[in-house]
Amino acid sequence: MLSERSIQVIDLFKKPETKDLVFASNNWDEFSKNITQLGSSPENNKKKGDVFELLTSLYFVNNPIFSSKLVNLWHHTNVPNQIFDCLDLQKPEVGVDLIAESNDGNLWAIQCKYHEDINKNVSYDEVSTFFGITEREITYSKIRHRIISSSALEVSKKISNVHREKLGFLTYSDFSQLNNEDFKNFHSILDNQKIILSKYEPREHQKIALRNCLDYFSRESRGKLIHPCGSGKSLTGYWFFRYMNGRNAIIIVPSLQLVKQTLKTWAREFLCEGIEIDWIAVCSDDDVKNLDDPALNTFEIGIEVNTDNQIISSFLEKDSDKIKIVITTYQSGKKIIEAGKDSGLIFDIGIFDEAHKTVGNKKKPFAQLLYDENIQITKRLFMTATERVFKGDSEEIVSMDDEQIYGKVVDQISFKSALEQKPPILSDYKIFSTVIYKDQIKELIDNNEFLTAGNKLWSFEADASTFAALITLRKIIKEHKVKHIISFHRNIKRAKEFRELNEEVNKLGGEFGYVHSFHISGKDSTGKRSEALNRFIYEDPSLITNARCLTEGVDIPEVDAVLFADPKHSKVDIVQAAGRAMRVSQNKEFGYIILPIVLEGEDNSSVQENAFKQIITVLSALGMSDERIIAEFQQIAQGKVPKERIFKFIEDEEVFSSINLKEFYSNIDLKIWNRLSFAKTFMYDAPFSDWMRKETNLSDSSVGKYVSAVYKITNEILKMKPQYSTVDELVRNEDLEELKNEWLSVPENKALDVRGKSMYSAGFNKLISFFRSHNS
Repeated sequence: MLSERSIQVIDLFKKPETKDLVFASNNWDEFSKNITQLGSSPENNKKKGDVFELLTSLYFVNNPIFSSKLVNLWHHTNVPNQIFDCLDLQKPEVGVDLIAESNDGNLWAIQCKYHEDINKNVSYDEVSTFFGITEREITYSKIRHRIISSSALEVSKKISNVHREKLGFLTYSDFSQLNNEDFKNFHSILDNQKIILSKYEPREHQKIALRNCLDYFSRESRGKLIHPCGSGKSLTGYWFFRYMNGRNAIIIVPSLQLVKQTLKTWAREFLCEGIEIDWIAVCSDDDVKNLDDPALNTFEIGIEVNTDNQIISSFLEKDSDKIKIVITTYQSGKKIIEAGKDSGLIFDIGIFDEAHKTVGNKKKPFAQLLYDENIQITKRLFMTATERVFKGDSEEIVSMDDEQIYGKVVDQISFKSALEQKPPILSDYKIFSTVIYKDQIKELIDNNEFLTAGNKLWSFEADASTFAALITLRKIIKEHKVKHIISFHRNIKRAKEFRELNEEVNKLGGEFGYVHSFHISGKDSTGKRSEALNRFIYEDPSLITNARCLTEGVDIPEVDAVLFADPKHSKVDIVQAAGRAMRVSQNKEFGYIILPIVLEGEDNSSVQENAFKQIITVLSALGMSDERIIAEFQQIAQGKVPKERIFKFIEDEEVFSSINLKEFYSNIDLKIWNRLSFAKTFMYDAPFSDWMRKETNLSDSSVGKYVSAVYKITNEILKMKPQYSTVDELVRNEDLEELKNEWLSVPENKALDVRGKSMYSAGFNKLISFFRSHNS
């Protein structure tokens, strides 16, 4: 384990003029300012380089990922002779600034480049000597990993294109996160004092979850933990491993970003407990190459990553008293399977983060670590905020309601429960929707010649949803004082155009106000993204646009609103994205989810179906995790008025001037209720339809018709029986034959059944048979 000793023995770092600049700084911003004040003489430029080499060294000692992996760190002025000889390095010009030794005896080469102007990329010429030396045959064969450490936002793409192997970057995105606690640790290291880290303790909801896990896994080998975004699932997974007395674990995550975040979380806690670990990260750039909006490339996470079968096998087979941790992406799980065939290693614990990603075709890469025939894992914990169920009975499909694969739900926290915790786990939220006419959009475009990035005029037909999002955004900022908004778009192009459009509208001033606008995508470097996020947080009010890269693994408590600028149909994406606005932050009373709606014209006596699909999709997605939404719309369906609504239309006199507002609200509310009331029932989980397919000779078309018929009847019965909140509760407590007869006793319903050739009564008879077969 890398320790404070590693810094103390470096002569250069003992010089007051080098370390005093670190002592004078309490965070990265102060450090940057202090270095800038040195001036730009050759002597001071040399001093800046020395100080940055010191800071990079401190970073390695302080960061749990690196300090748990490395045992020695040498400045080129202090490299032992045997290391010089091993790498065939030449004195006095070594060409490598720092050399590190990992706990398995492998060597890393590190080059430091301080840039006062962070926008000036590290050029290929700056590091050509470094690569020339480290890629000599004898040297390259002895080096396991190389790192370029720089204060710049980016490193030239030529570097990563030409030298893809054994390479990682530390850039502005890493150093700009250094805060008061980090610099306090740096000061302690330079004073030869031990770093004192305080380990995290489980919160009450985590203690309950862990108790449930201990009890459940004493008997079972697979189980599901369903906790909302922002509830601390990574730490819960760590404590589960510790409570189960595991000696080795495999952690599976869906992205490279989460590889780095989760590894740091686990490494930090092990460090706090004084436990030595040995870890390997198995992932590659192939994991993100097919994504529209990838979050990171492997070289951007800085750490050593592997897909080499021999290296992985050697790690798995190695005998060690240390706790062994394998962290991988779902996409690279096949590499673990291949390397583990001959190792004989049985993992004690498997942590499947964002486990909903495994649902779908059983042969897809994300699903391969589910099966014992591929990999031996004694206990599997599947963690997600959004349990995903795949409808249908195909043997080629895996679904999270399959207890043979995923086990039972061990612990579950709804949004309502999360808000009731003391203190709350999440911020409460409101869902606001505004209705915008296409005529309004056309007028705005006609009166202002807005140009796209390609110098083309916007089209009110093609870009109506974009302009509706723009108008809604400005209205919400003005009326509800939101400060930091993330907008989600169907692709990177539309996200970028929305930022550009907001910049154009800023020039108008007046009623539109001014919104600081930023954009990030997975195609940007980590440095550029980090700078954009820092500026976004600093400015107020501010907007940052993206397609998918801010959906998972992003924790920005300052965000108080998310805007769905384009229709999104994935319920999982909706819940994940909405969670960005629900992080707890000081002075945040509510997070806001904003849904703009475009209507064709002013003849709206009834709801235009397509226009409201987005509202219904978002509310039904969130209703899966928040029973308050279902209760709210059940009250409305029963003719009651909720005391305080989660979902609300932001009214506009001009928009609603020709609409019967009461009828308008009633229509849309009932449509939402018809979707929400089944959100947590047997119908949603599909056993009723599966039963019909297996037990009858009905075609898929007939099964669908029967399901729709029962869907309508039970929704209406729930309105008649306000004491029940779900269909499950209803059928457990009422006689189904009597319920059917009660519904048919209404003349309008009887006439509907006759017109439908008894489809409704026959469908309900199927439901009665289904329950009798399951309760006999």
